[in-house]
Amino acid sequence: MAEEMNIQWFPGHMTKAERMIEENMKLVDAVCELIDARIPYSSRNPDIDRLAGSKPRLVILNRVDQADPAVTALWRAFFKAQGLPVLETNSKAGTGVNGFSQAIRSVLKEKLEQYAAKGQANRPLRVMILGIPNVGKSTFINKVAKRKAAKTSDKPGVTRGKQWISIDAGLELLDTPGILWPRFDSQTVGENLAYTGAVRDEILDRETLGANLMLKLREMYPESIEQRYKFTPRPDATGFELLETAAQKRGFLISKGEYDLERMAAILLDEFRDGKLGRLSLERPGDYAGELKEEYLITERNMELWAYQNEICGGTSPVCGVDEAGRGPLAGPVCAAAVILPSNLEIPGLNDSKKLNEKKRETLFNIITQNALAYGVACASVEEIEELNILEATYLAMNRAIAQLSIKPALALIDGNRNSGIEFPSICVIGGDGKCASIAAASILAKVTRDRLMREYDEQYPQYGFAKHKGYGTAAHYAALREYGLCPLHRPSFLKKGLHGETKNG
Repeated sequence: MAEEMNIQWFPGHMTKAERMIEENMKLVDAVCELIDARIPYSSRNPDIDRLAGSKPRLVILNRVDQADPAVTALWRAFFKAQGLPVLETNSKAGTGVNGFSQAIRSVLKEKLEQYAAKGQANRPLRVMILGIPNVGKSTFINKVAKRKAAKTSDKPGVTRGKQWISIDAGLELLDTPGILWPRFDSQTVGENLAYTGAVRDEILDRETLGANLMLKLREMYPESIEQRYKFTPRPDATGFELLETAAQKRGFLISKGEYDLERMAAILLDEFRDGKLGRLSLERPGDYAGELKEEYLITERNMELWAYQNEICGGTSPVCGVDEAGRGPLAGPVCAAAVILPSNLEIPGLNDSKKLNEKKRETLFNIITQNALAYGVACASVEEIEELNILEATYLAMNRAIAQLSIKPALALIDGNRNSGIEFPSICVIGGDGKCASIAAASILAKVTRDRLMREYDEQYPQYGFAKHKGYGTAAHYAALREYGLCPLHRPSFLKKGLHGETKNG
């Protein structure tokens, strides 16, 4: 369990800096917010939303070279879901910095068009650079300007006043002091800022901070401890015990049996800040799910579906996802769909069709069919189900769907644990409709197609209620069967036990 720490730091000059930023906001066209890619949530000053108001924004994820790339991708999607464009940089090395000018002009496209319409095409764009202390603003500006135009330091609070810096004939940057907010409502946020050096070390209990960082590393990246300090962190050890073990491995002995924890904590913090522990991200968007927009949570789910699919496909392309609907009902055909999607296509709300309501499935059906590179939908009739059995009829429907694709797939991902009857190169994915993007898309097309057919059949045989239960073995369906008997849509082999042996088929 982490030790409690009281981390508060709001020097008087920050009040002055905040006032200065507020006064100068009217002079700029856009705001560029630098945040630390290792702690994107904690390094975003909540006051900046108020200060920036409605100004166009660009988010700079800085120090991406030290952050976990997979987690950075999640944060990029998070900001995208909020409508905020993102540029990823390593300002110290200059990586990604060259894309800044184009990115800010893209953000201000409408403003540029307005200037051009007024005959002011040469009017420079003015951009305010904001961020917390020690996030790398001045280093970033110097890289963009290609000269030492702003003061830099590895300590927070160096920039105390505003600086206007011309980047080129059409772009001017306003460097501002880093500002922290008066009170950290969360100990986690305060500690994350302290780990990265946004808060001065002089005001902190570094031993406790180092002990808590050890606990966080054990939880999130235990391999970083093993590789750097040559021991496996015990799951029951306290943070101070982990720190002591690391000090012992480094030989930081003060006297017999006593190790220098303060020295070890200082080295741990320095090595984390320098990236010597590896590419680590201390927080993920999901850690703050209660505070995140629904749009991001949907986007994160979409990324999970693609990540799993890309992992199992190993670069094979094109890939189609295949799924069926209607294996369990007492009536109607079994339908299958095959879908080839553009790689990593974002489809908001994409998921296993069984986890979506009818309205959402219909909406996604249209999105998928409009954006898919190719798709096919096919069915096996009741007669074919009775002649072949439901498994073979399902294979028949799947093969027909794949054969309809206008693009020949190199691999088919089949939902379930059997693919022996598939005539194309394929692999099984158990629970694939909830794991793989293409299979999830196929599940939606198959389900919506079959549901539409059952609603049409309801018009032919209204006494059975097909529009409501879609042919499944509900109590109302069995009651209708006892009263009216079977119609041509029913599967006799599914009713061998008689109408009184009622079971709900899956």
